[in-house]
Amino acid sequence: MLKKYHKQTHSKKFKKHYQDINLKYKLNLNANKDLDLLKLSIFETGLKQKKFFQDEYEAVRNNLFDMWDHLSFYERNDLILRDISEKIESLSSFEYKGVKIFIPFFDELLNSLFATEMAILELPQYFQLYDDFNERLISSDIYGLDPFINGFTFCDVISSTEDAVVLYDPLIKVFYKVTDNLERFPIYIKSLPKLSEIQAISDMILYDNNKDLIPYLVEKELMSPKGIKKYLNQEKKKLVKGKD
Repeated sequence: MLKKYHKQTHSKKFKKHYQDINLKYKLNLNANKDLDLLKLSIFETGLKQKKFFQDEYEAVRNNLFDMWDHLSFYERNDLILRDISEKIESLSSFEYKGVKIFIPFFDELLNSLFATEMAILELPQYFQLYDDFNERLISSDIYGLDPFINGFTFCDVISSTEDAVVLYDPLIKVFYKVTDNLERFPIYIKSLPKLSEIQAISDMILYDNNKDLIPYLVEKELMSPKGIKKYLNQEKKKLVKGKD
């Protein structure tokens, strides 16, 4: 019923932005598929955070340009880490095998190097990672649900367990349940759900409480008028049958 009466999707412009990323980095994803679109947004967050580390490194080096060549690798690294120690708290991240992951299209080694030994960016074998890193790309699938749970997509993270996470896309009023695959739960595009309602809906989706979901959406007027009318008619028919 939700999909029948709520057919909203992202604009062509929105999808094209992510499809361009897909083509540029040869990711073999499809921006017209919801799960792939979320994975592309995870990749984009990784790109932005990779750029953050590179920009911070460049800023520190430029500020200390006159003395940079006289500093050891460890001194340079220490200065960079001091500069970014508070700033990285605002970045999306998660722990994986004891390593903090900021760039989910890189493995643990590269993530560790970017976050703790940024001075390695001066070395020839790593300097190329600024622009040419396709050969070092890995699929974020290796990290399971962690990128989804820890805010790497364009959606709000509402509820999660070890095996599932429910995201909410406020732009098009759609909930997504991500497990090994993805389920889509759109609500009325013109509705204005409260935070408490978003949480309640998310919890129902997370714990497969489908029998209460539609009645709740109807009660809170978070379904389309046509959907509400259809549901109420169905309930009337059930009552009539029950009296026969």
